[in-house]
Parts: sequence; structure tokens; C-alpha cells
Amino acid sequence: AAYADPIVPTGELGSALAIKLVNNLLFSCNAQLLAAATQLGQTLGVDSTALLSAVQVCSSASHAAAQAHRIGGIEQFAERATPFLRKDIAAALEAAGEAGVDLGLLGLVVESGPLAL
Repeated sequence: AAYADPIVPTGELGSALAIKLVNNLLFSCNAQLLAAATQLGQTLGVDSTALLSAVQVCSSASHAAAQAHRIGGIEQFAERATPFLRKDIAAALEAAGEAGVDLGLLGLVVESGPLAL
């Protein structure tokens, strides 16, 4: 409890690491989708700050969107988060390769989004 709260039982040895890798990959996908949504909003003439503010109270709210909004926009978020996202994606790719597992749609989103991850 001093390290994490809540503590979530995950199953067999190694399952917590697998969950962490999937979670980190999903966060990277959320960042890519947020960047794409911001681009679309700008194309439609929507101020990105207004978009990020509105998203916080809508059904597409996410931790990535909250962080981007908190620090001033997707550009600042990308600048700060990209090194960590790249590390997390590399770890997920390595683990998936070792397990012989394809990342599927998550891998596609990470690869094809507007952020250089």
C-alpha cells in the first residue's frame, strides 16, 4: 500500500508486467488518438484548448487528454511524453515479440498516429 493504491491482484507471476505493458500501450494509443482528434478539431476551426477543455467533461475523457489539457495542449504533452511513450512502446513490442503475439489494433494505432512515436 505504501507503493501503490489500490493493489490489484493480477494472477500468475508475470501477469502484472503484462498488464503494465498493455496499459502503457493503451495510453500511447490514447495519446495518438488525442493528437488526431486535436488535428481534426483544428481543421474544423475548433480551438484546441476549447476542445481539450470540453473533452474533460464528455464521454471521451481520458488521462492523456487531462494531462494535455493541464500542461497547455497536445504539443506540450507530446514534447514531454514522447520519450516515455517510445520507451513503453519498445518494451511492449519486445514482450509481444518474445511471446509471439501481434499487437493488433493497438500496434496499428501507435504506428499510424500523428505523434512520432
